[in-house]
Amino acid sequence: MLILSRFSMRGINETNIPTEQYKKEEISRISRKNGDEWREKSNSSEEAKGTSQNNCRISLKFQKRDKLLSSYDYARLRQYGMCCNGAMCRFFYIEENINTRLGITVSKKFGKANQRNQFKRWSRELFRLSKHLFPKGIEINIAPRLKLDKINYWQIRDDFKTFTNFIKSRAVKSS
Repeated sequence: MLILSRFSMRGINETNIPTEQYKKEEISRISRKNGDEWREKSNSSEEAKGTSQNNCRISLKFQKRDKLLSSYDYARLRQYGMCCNGAMCRFFYIEENINTRLGITVSKKFGKANQRNQFKRWSRELFRLSKHLFPKGIEINIAPRLKLDKINYWQIRDDFKTFTNFIKSRAVKSS
């Protein structure tokens, strides 16, 4: 019996490879269905132990899917998005995407690199903690209006709270 294999592509001409090797590979692979059953069993064992909490979990990580990555996204936000000005920050937003995402724009006029990075860390932290308050599918770009010497974390937090309340009120009016 002639079996074509992935070995023949590498220049090795093996024509009589026993089929037992392939049966072992098929057995060692776990199908999606079996994998899901295994997960269900492990979850039920955790529930029996009492270590599992509610199924309603909020991810508090700032993941890659939460970031605006391309320059196209930033340009689209500037061109087609709406602007909301706070006392210390300017928020550009658009409600068109599947995920809620954040972009941060800080120019060199704002300050030195450590000051720009401080503003970015504060903004990411505030977004991470209040991401669940936004309607699904909003993209936000934050830009500071003043230098870091004149801004502190609590002022940025107040601007962020004002912005989340503004977005919530818009979502209630539109529905």
